Amino acid sequence: MDVNKLLNGMTERQKEGVLHHGTPTVITAGAGAGKTAVLTKRIAKAIYHSGNPESVVAITFTKDAANEMKERVNNLVGAGLGNRAVISTFHSFAMNRILRPNWGHPFLRSLGCVGKTLSIEFSNISIDHIRKNALMTGLSSSQRNHLECFFEKPEEEFASWLSLTRSYGFTPMTYFNEISKQANFPYSSIKELSIDSNEVVIKDAEPSIYSNIYFLKAWMYYDSTLRERESIDFDQVLVFSMLLIEKEKDIRLKLKQRYQFFEVDEFQDTNVCQYRFLLALVGDGKNLAMFGDIKQAIYSFRGSNCYLMANINKQFSNLKITNLPDNFRSTHNVVAAGNAIADCMKIQLVSEHMIGHKESQVMPFVTCYENEDQEAHNIVNKILALKADGIAPQNIGILYRFNKLGQNMENYLISRGVSYRRIGNDKGLYEEPDIRDIVIYLHLIFNPYSIKAIRCFFASFIEFGVTTEALNSAIKSFQGRGDKRINNHQLLSFIVERGICKPSTKEHLSRVLKIIMHCSGLSSRITSFDSYCRSVNEQYTNMPSDHCKAVEKRLQEQFWGAVRDFVKELSTIYVEQYKYMFYSQADQQKRLKMSRELATKHYHLIFNACYDEELSETNLTQYICTRPLLDKVTKKDDEENTTDIELMTIHASKGLEKEAIFIIGCSEESWWKESDIKAGTDKYEEELRLFYVALTRAIEHLFFTYSATRSFRNTEQPCNPLRFLFLLKNTAIYRSMLRGKETVFDDMDTLSIQIQKDNSDE
Repeated sequence: MDVNKLLNGMTERQKEGVLHHGTPTVITAGAGAGKTAVLTKRIAKAIYHSGNPESVVAITFTKDAANEMKERVNNLVGAGLGNRAVISTFHSFAMNRILRPNWGHPFLRSLGCVGKTLSIEFSNISIDHIRKNALMTGLSSSQRNHLECFFEKPEEEFASWLSLTRSYGFTPMTYFNEISKQANFPYSSIKELSIDSNEVVIKDAEPSIYSNIYFLKAWMYYDSTLRERESIDFDQVLVFSMLLIEKEKDIRLKLKQRYQFFEVDEFQDTNVCQYRFLLALVGDGKNLAMFGDIKQAIYSFRGSNCYLMANINKQFSNLKITNLPDNFRSTHNVVAAGNAIADCMKIQLVSEHMIGHKESQVMPFVTCYENEDQEAHNIVNKILALKADGIAPQNIGILYRFNKLGQNMENYLISRGVSYRRIGNDKGLYEEPDIRDIVIYLHLIFNPYSIKAIRCFFASFIEFGVTTEALNSAIKSFQGRGDKRINNHQLLSFIVERGICKPSTKEHLSRVLKIIMHCSGLSSRITSFDSYCRSVNEQYTNMPSDHCKAVEKRLQEQFWGAVRDFVKELSTIYVEQYKYMFYSQADQQKRLKMSRELATKHYHLIFNACYDEELSETNLTQYICTRPLLDKVTKKDDEENTTDIELMTIHASKGLEKEAIFIIGCSEESWWKESDIKAGTDKYEEELRLFYVALTRAIEHLFFTYSATRSFRNTEQPCNPLRFLFLLKNTAIYRSMLRGKETVFDDMDTLSIQIQKDNSDE
């Protein structure tokens, strides 16, 4: 193999990363540094120089990343050689190279691997059921009640706790040994804990001690269930493999002889279990290369530990560190913003700045808006301007800390005809079950020719007994009367008249029809501003234009007040007459207060963009009918050649790059899960890294936005700028957009002081 040809076009640092061998090496690479090229060329070099492609192992974190890496390597060395190398995830390597060949080993059997063949529970539904049953059956009723004092949703907490605990490589026994060291621990053995059915009582104990004990007991039951099914789960694949090669020297030596070259990607995201697994495989690590960037370590909630990378030189005294400082992705202005944030990070392996190679006059912007609706409205305006300037929609991303922050954007994008898709597993606004039910109700009333609306209605209320087959038959009979277009309101009357619904529900369906007629009638005068003006002033249609303008000016506020009153009535009728129509009177009363509050919040989310439309363009019926009616949750991540704007949490954006990035909701109140996180703590540092990841997704256009106030529990709450914005210093332009006026400030401090002054003056 011609090494010089392999190194063509690479920087000196990249060449250094490819060529180093003989001692462990860490190759640190910031955003856009060409890390993947170095990694794949190291693999190619190892394949050729080893003389044995099967001895080369490359490990990454996701199946997609492994497939992409394999494709790149094959392009360099050809599929004949490339496919012989082991390029996989941690779990795939553990399952296929360690567990499967050693299945039946006494040590694995002692851990619970009792099946004749390796069987893994991959089904989330099955695993969820086993976990739920572990809490219900593994704990006594008094223990469950005690656990519910600490958690609103114990099942979700248990799932997270179990995954996190095993990311450290614990088994129930080793975890018991760890927590039993605490003062006043009530059990002397794990067996004693397993048979105790009493509520745990410990003097002066933190709530976490109780939950750890209860979850451990549920975990033991969970493991016993898997053992009975002669299977293991996904986390156990790695834990059991790691424990096996740590304990069994002969197996460890065989693996070392077979696999001699290791390339590990995204090393900053390794957890303790993966780290122990790797150390057991590589020994002195003479042919080990670890790629990563501590500045992008953002997965501690999954058990990842960036200190493992930060302290790697303590593990390998002969470690070689190569930093790739060049950023070939972003403009020098975006790179400068990234460097400003990186300078404030406490945990670093190298402190060298990124070097930008793209020139641009475009600066990052930090903008404060009056409220979340103005923020969303102006972002859509900017997106349309960027599109007009030639930036493709798929090269524009909107990022946010939490899924809920993206929901306000959706209505504004829909109303302006901007196609979008949400990336990741988070639900969009109209995929939320509560919102979806409201939209069905709205479409049923205001979209009378939507077959989908009536299908969704009967699917939501199975009490009517109108199955898909029965509805199709009713539609066919209805059309047989000569009606070409199917009017849902008439179809519902037809279903009542013909007794197609259950007899006991005819009265309920009749009430739904009355709701439809009532709400349709209420909306007629406020469908548009023009119809409202005509209903209030009969002479409006025949007035001269200057008189019309005077009437319009006088009626503007009245119109929006009437629209808001109408939406409020829609919400009230929905909660009091529609949503709980099949509940008993007593059950309805129990739910009404909470439901009214939730409905108010949900109706605001649905209608917020309507209140922001130009009067001349406002059409209430059209607005409602353009809210998407989803009969199922559709995943759009896998769609190729999409031309949609992309919305995602910052975690979901890792690894992506876009010409333009909007980071929205950059206020203290919107960003933090916990409000009292102090600078310098591990939680603070991780959030700072998350902020860094977000801004380094941008190629040229970078926007940080926040609102001076936000709607919180149906009240307006003042907001403070996110503290990270102050760290950008002179790398951004700072401005406010309040009361329709743009004001530019020298720095974030001046902007913040002015906003505080404006809020106190109001």
